[in-house]
Amino acid sequence: MFFFILLLFFLSGFSSLVYQIIWLKKLHLIFGVTTPSVVAILVAFMSGLSFGSFILGKYSNRFKKPFLVYGLLEGIIGFYAFFINHFFHFLDKVFVIFYNQLFDFPFIIDFLRFLFSFGLLFIPTFLMGGTFPIVVEGAEKLKEDFGKKTGKLYGINTLGAFFGTFLATFFLIPNFGFEKTNYFAIFLNSFILFSTLFLPKKINLENKKTKLNEINYKVFFLIIVFFMGFTSLSYEVLWNRILVLHTGSNVYAYGLVLCNILLGIGVGSLFFSIFYKRIKDPLRVLGWIELLLVLYSLFQIYLLLNFSNILVAFASIPWKWAPLQIFTSLFLASLVLLFFPTFLMGLSFPLTIKIIAKAKENPGEIAGRVYGINTLGCIIGTVFTGIILIPLIGTTKTLFFIIFINLCLSFFIFNKRIEKLISFLFFFLIIILFFTFPQDKIFSSAGIYKDKEDKIFAFKEDITGVIVGVERKDGLSLEINGINVAGTSKDLYIIQKLQGHIPLLFSKDPKKVLHIGLGSGGTLYTVSKYPVEKIIVAEISPGIVEVSSKYFTVLNHNVFDDKRVKIKIADGRNFILSSKEKFDVILSDSIHPKYLGNGFLYTKDYFELVYNKMDKDGIASMWLPLYSLTLKNYKEIIRAFSDVFPYVYIWWFPEPINSFTIVVGSKRPFDFEIFLNKIEEEKINKDLKEIKLHQREKILSCIIMDENTIKNFTEGIKPHKDDLPTVEYESNKVFTKTKTWLLNLESLYKITYNFSIDFKNHKIDYEIYKAYRMQLLKEMEKQIEILKRAEPF
Repeated sequence: MFFFILLLFFLSGFSSLVYQIIWLKKLHLIFGVTTPSVVAILVAFMSGLSFGSFILGKYSNRFKKPFLVYGLLEGIIGFYAFFINHFFHFLDKVFVIFYNQLFDFPFIIDFLRFLFSFGLLFIPTFLMGGTFPIVVEGAEKLKEDFGKKTGKLYGINTLGAFFGTFLATFFLIPNFGFEKTNYFAIFLNSFILFSTLFLPKKINLENKKTKLNEINYKVFFLIIVFFMGFTSLSYEVLWNRILVLHTGSNVYAYGLVLCNILLGIGVGSLFFSIFYKRIKDPLRVLGWIELLLVLYSLFQIYLLLNFSNILVAFASIPWKWAPLQIFTSLFLASLVLLFFPTFLMGLSFPLTIKIIAKAKENPGEIAGRVYGINTLGCIIGTVFTGIILIPLIGTTKTLFFIIFINLCLSFFIFNKRIEKLISFLFFFLIIILFFTFPQDKIFSSAGIYKDKEDKIFAFKEDITGVIVGVERKDGLSLEINGINVAGTSKDLYIIQKLQGHIPLLFSKDPKKVLHIGLGSGGTLYTVSKYPVEKIIVAEISPGIVEVSSKYFTVLNHNVFDDKRVKIKIADGRNFILSSKEKFDVILSDSIHPKYLGNGFLYTKDYFELVYNKMDKDGIASMWLPLYSLTLKNYKEIIRAFSDVFPYVYIWWFPEPINSFTIVVGSKRPFDFEIFLNKIEEEKINKDLKEIKLHQREKILSCIIMDENTIKNFTEGIKPHKDDLPTVEYESNKVFTKTKTWLLNLESLYKITYNFSIDFKNHKIDYEIYKAYRMQLLKEMEKQIEILKRAEPF
């Protein structure tokens, strides 16, 4: 029977992680993906787990049919999950109301994010947290030594979470979307509920609750448990922050790192269940576990400095399929880094239950108490590390600080002098490393910064990530978490200017402009050349603002001093959702859509938000790359945009070799008379002359598609939507930048060849226009040939 219980608890872990992935993603769409917002949502989720484990664990011995109660809890979770989308829609509307009233009080807004998330998630997460102590209460009374089954249950539940994360990331969500995946998890809850009907209805549970004589020891040990949870989630925050430069900011890399963490914890807990009888002095073993965690964390720094070489070593193994090669290499390299410390964490959890229980109290109450206190430590560790320590002292120093806490735990746990002395000796080493180890060394060791010709001239850490300024062969590059967001290379310089010019040239009398994503400030400077009254920039990273204003003045010309410019540190999508203002022009100048979370700035749902925040004559603009984006995904984004905006033009500029397009949409037909009149204004024409697009016939020749040709271009293609963000999942399986660029450009060429606009009624020389049009087609042909000859990269 116990095997069947393990199977059900495996499915519990599976469904819980599926819910966590889906529900947190849904809340991110409402509250944004700023670090305070992400932390608030995660804390709300874990708070329910902590309360549920502690409270239901306290009363677990009162349930005479614990397995049936467990099944009912799972059933209620599934029932709640069935209606949760309705709750998300309601919360969306309520949050907007509060946001508009309290926008000038960001701390209160962040607290509301936590409060609303907590309110929405409390019931299901409270019940999830309560399932562990209740199942432990029933299982541990099946005539076996205390502790063995607890280790198995915790381990198998965590392995279920591992498989839930893996399958949700690589199969369920990419193929079925969030809503159907949510229904699959509901099915698992229902299966668990009905399965528990066949388990024993009643177990002979005796109330064995007696207070330990060493009550002060127990309180002391609960503090130890708290800090074990504190350090475990702190490490997870730090690992994700560092590894993103090596693994890339994509949904698969993040999922693989989480899988590694869950795998190590699950295996460690199962290992305890096998060897628990051989552990004669569990307190001493726990002290050595904490000390080993210190030693490996120090060794881990060496591994991080050489992580690129580890990745290359695994990638050099011959694989038949590129995605399998990349993802397996990422998984195995991360396993080398993360398995041992997470194994120790998994081993320590059931060990702490064995220590604190002394085989005298109700198993469920002990399990609930330890799990609850440990989770509380996880909550505080997440907040303290992500919100306070990293912005204050940086990632590297924070890592040494967390290692120092583990060392203190080992020192206080040990009873023997020699063991305390061993711990004490490491104090000096960690303190020295804290003050002397270079802040940027771990980050600069990433493969993307190992080119000897590249020179890092700016390094800044903020709450959102690592911002680096790099001098590369083709110019200066501004990067966050290893992703380029702007630069001075010729193609980036041109596209930044045009991203500002194109929509503003069409706008009749723009007063208010919203610019999503600051970058280097080059587009913002372009917008400032127009006689607008207000320019709001929604930028998620304060570090980007600081670095661009200091090092990229060649592009932004200190535009931040312009009184019309208002920088808002906010998630762009969340700002549009919540803002009560409407705008004449909205520019989406964000990061590549394949990166983690960024695809939601390229969905039909997002474009509808943009549409609703535009005035009747409003113009929207979108930067859309051709490289590292499958042809299907490119079409899906275009389809989503054109489904929302009735009038659309797509632009491609031939010089230099160009992998970008600009897509503009409007509620009303575009007025080319306005466009042609504005382009002749001295200030505008002078700025366009810098990129050789000041001649009206030349810039108009770069229009390659309108709303009618888009219908043919995207025939049979479904629009990109929030529920199924295919771009994040499909384009991240393509690893040749050239191939995707080539396929997209070839497809655009076929459309462009048969497309033209009749400008005979406008003030342009039509013959010159046609000449430039032929020149554009020849340049497309030339670039296609160059890409065909190029090595994949």
